[in-house]
Amino acid sequence: MGLFTKADPAPAEPAPKSIQRQLLPFAILALLIATLLFTGYVAVTVAGILAHEYRRVRARWYLVWAAVTGFVALLAAQSATAWAGWVLAQLGHFMPRLLPHDPTNTDSALTVAAAFADRSLASAFAAELIAAAPLAMLTCALVVRYRSHARAERGTIEGERFSNVRPVGTLDRMRITRERAKVAAGHYLPAPPTPATVDQLLADLHALQAETTAAAPTATATASTTGRESAAPQPDSPPPTPAPTAPAVDPADPFALPAQHTIRRTSHEQ
Repeated sequence: MGLFTKADPAPAEPAPKSIQRQLLPFAILALLIATLLFTGYVAVTVAGILAHEYRRVRARWYLVWAAVTGFVALLAAQSATAWAGWVLAQLGHFMPRLLPHDPTNTDSALTVAAAFADRSLASAFAAELIAAAPLAMLTCALVVRYRSHARAERGTIEGERFSNVRPVGTLDRMRITRERAKVAAGHYLPAPPTPATVDQLLADLHALQAETTAAAPTATATASTTGRESAAPQPDSPPPTPAPTAPAVDPADPFALPAQHTIRRTSHEQ
């Protein structure tokens, strides 16, 4: 190796794969299996999350929908055991042997799920969709609650578009249009007075004006009498005190002090 010959760099060791990359194939496989066996649950969950991403649906609305769909599912299944069996309907349709059930025990959820092996795929999908809808809504509520804090922080940095603020939608525009029409038509203005009310107000105004006109001469005469009485001298009042007058100043010597201010000489000066 010469003086100016560069040594070959050592081959870089391959970077270890992150945990996310290692788990990615397993996550994809689990998602495919869940989509096959729980199609209704996955479809409702994905639709709910997309609705939140597009319209910023609040978590409380997902809870309300979970309660409503749960009530409907219980009514359709007619019992909690049947409802639990409907959740596993597609699993019982495709893989009934994976369900350790007793065919003689009809009150078991696994037996109800395994009974879908003899039914069509559409009936299994419909039963699983109805039963899994409340579970999917609960999942959406948890996802929304989990992402709300991070989305709020992102909104303070990147703007309102990425925050939890719900954008203006079709219903909002319809409400704005209705309110504008109401304002233009004077819906929020006070109702105009009736003719009877106007006549009563005019009568009250004329009566008040007549009372004011009649009271004006009396008030003027009272004021004049009061002024004359105040100007007349009172017999018991003391004589007025004369105002103090300024001492006279000698024009020949304006700087001479008045008589009452003459400085007395002391015996020494005399």
